[in-house]
Amino acid sequence: MSEDDAFVARLRANPDDETARLVYSDFLDDRDDPRGAYLRSEAAWVALQPAHEQYRPLYRELSRRAAALDLTWLVGASRVAHLVRRECAPGPSYTYTIAPEPDLRPERGVLRKLYAEVFGADAVEARFCLPVDFLAFMALYGGANNSTTRYYSTQGLIIANHTNLNGYRPTQPAPERWSDEEVAERPTNPEMWIEFGGVGDNVFHFVCADLGSPLFGVTAEGEDYHPWMAGIEPLIYRGRNTLHFLGGYLPTERSDLAWPRVPHSEWATH
Repeated sequence: MSEDDAFVARLRANPDDETARLVYSDFLDDRDDPRGAYLRSEAAWVALQPAHEQYRPLYRELSRRAAALDLTWLVGASRVAHLVRRECAPGPSYTYTIAPEPDLRPERGVLRKLYAEVFGADAVEARFCLPVDFLAFMALYGGANNSTTRYYSTQGLIIANHTNLNGYRPTQPAPERWSDEEVAERPTNPEMWIEFGGVGDNVFHFVCADLGSPLFGVTAEGEDYHPWMAGIEPLIYRGRNTLHFLGGYLPTERSDLAWPRVPHSEWATH
């Protein structure tokens, strides 16, 4: 076993061992390995309170770095992956679809291609990114469901968002069913959001995957609704990021009192 493999094995066995993780960071830094910088950025981010001014900038930076990493390593060594495991643990009523291999590169490639067809390749290259905690959840579990709530598999992500992108292209006229208010508030430069699950047949969960938006990583819910209409009343805040969404937001029965009502203008700071 190599020294690198030995560090990862130790962290898999003892994910709360921060001393070992910091020693591993030094080991990687000494070899100019970018994973060391990732682990240090991660340590800085998890230590911050959400209200801290650097919380969201560091979250973006962490997600950028994670996008270039091997996911087998990420789910073995990362603090964020450990936190995702911990937040999912209280959901015994859920049937998790364990990902056989934590490698989402093919699916991520398809998602990027779908968004590039609508937003343009340059915009996607600069802005489209899966938030790090959402990426860790998909790598670890590949989806989950119970009797009411579902979280898509990677293939489900592609199918759902292919439908959304075809139905809500920003270059197309607004659907006839939209009200005058919805048409007036339709963004001229819409954000990139991903539908990742939902409740029942017409309530859907979304996460912002747009590094150019102050809402990057924010999770929201809408009924038969797409967040390119962000700012219109039906879209409901669910969490500042996927970890927040998972932590306490996996009820066995849906309740409208299960999450706070937060004005859209405050989503990026709540």
